[in-house]
Amino acid sequence: MTVAIKVLADSVCDVPRDLAARLGIALIPTVVNIGNQSYLDDDVQLTRDEFYRRLPALHPLPTTSACP
Repeated sequence: MTVAIKVLADSVCDVPRDLAARLGIALIPTVVNIGNQSYLDDDVQLTRDEFYRRLPALHPLPTTSACP
């Protein structure tokens, strides 16, 4: 009997994308809520650099919600 296992991780796990691709790990974007806007932490809608650049000025602080 063969068992297939797929590893999924949310984007806040900080596994580099190239390593995830090499190991077959699927990265699921986390939803980041900033004010009344929601963004996927997928390096398209919201990059880590942009998030950390904006963070000091964000009040209230951002929240997250479950992966889609």
